Amino acid sequence: KKKVSKSAQENLTDDFYDSYVNSLNKLKLVYSKQAQKFIDVHFSQNNNSKHYYEYILEEYNNSKFFIKVPNLQDNRIYHILTSTPRNLKYFLNIKYTVDIHNSHPLLFAKFVMDRYNIPLSCRKSLLSSLLEINPYIKVYNVRKKLYNLLKQNNIKCSEILEIPNDVLKYLYLVCSGEFWNVVIPTLEEKTTNTYNIIRQDVKVIMFAQVFYGKSLTSRGKKYAKIFAQQFPNIYSVVLSFKRGLARDKRTVLTHKLMSLESQLFREALKRLFEKGYKVVSIHDAIVVLNVIENDNLTPEIVKEVLCDVYAEIGLLPDCSTDYYGEKEMKNFMEKEKFLREKGDEYIKELRKLAEGDDDIKQLVEDYDKGRSEIILTSDGKDVMLHLKDIKTIMYK
Repeated sequence: KKKVSKSAQENLTDDFYDSYVNSLNKLKLVYSKQAQKFIDVHFSQNNNSKHYYEYILEEYNNSKFFIKVPNLQDNRIYHILTSTPRNLKYFLNIKYTVDIHNSHPLLFAKFVMDRYNIPLSCRKSLLSSLLEINPYIKVYNVRKKLYNLLKQNNIKCSEILEIPNDVLKYLYLVCSGEFWNVVIPTLEEKTTNTYNIIRQDVKVIMFAQVFYGKSLTSRGKKYAKIFAQQFPNIYSVVLSFKRGLARDKRTVLTHKLMSLESQLFREALKRLFEKGYKVVSIHDAIVVLNVIENDNLTPEIVKEVLCDVYAEIGLLPDCSTDYYGEKEMKNFMEKEKFLREKGDEYIKELRKLAEGDDDIKQLVEDYDKGRSEIILTSDGKDVMLHLKDIKTIMYK
């Protein structure tokens, strides 16, 4: 029997811990044969990743699960599912997950409203009004319109007249769930030295250069510069968390956002546990297991609980649902088959072209040494070469 992390015992109440572990141990590997087949034939996989996939499967077959909180600064909950590669989740008894869109940019909106002295009592109404107005639609004097909307509802919030337009746009984007949809098309490049930058890469770069970076300027950081141009006052609030601190202490914002997220999700889980549901979390998502206790638990119920919890600190989250199960598992395996066939053709063609081209020879070498991978394009109709180490792109 595995020992429980001491920090987990100290940080979690007995009732919450027991409920979480009880739910966690309802998690099962239900498509083991298909999972093993996936590992055996998964395209573009080196021996290290294959061994890790096999280790995770072994854990599901032989282990009793516990949770741990290894970092008291972040207060995050870690367990077997947070260590499970996304590809393997298709083979588990997951019914669906409910995710918060642009979770950390949304949480940062709380600190932004703190900085602009927006009273908690009017934050929900302010954000609701913003969603109604949509400041990306050209409306004359958005702040005045917001003020009048709140006034009609007998809510006094004169502070909004001092909020800059870029801050209002930021608040709108994170509450509508459109933040990445607007920011990424601005930042995204089709290629960088023949390697494609994908949506997740842009998120990583954005967090590294803006929210989580240690620098006090955007100098030499293209993505930070673009963000600062779009949201100058938001960028100023970001930097305010870093000024006056030693360089190694400037990750304080990272820990604040993770800790706040953990706090909110624990409260949401607690409310679902009290109703007898079997759920767990993966940081910014609630995972609903396919067990009898959850027969009546709909995504709408989960979203309502999350929205209620976030509303208590003045935030309005936008949520999405990802479904799992046999149908989704089979669809995933079909995509894997397509990727393998197209990927084989692609790498063979590259090897032929490499015979007379040093640049292509370097691409093949990167692939052979595991520095790059072949993945599906966003439309799923073709494959492309993608550099695994995003830092190589970030600092070119």
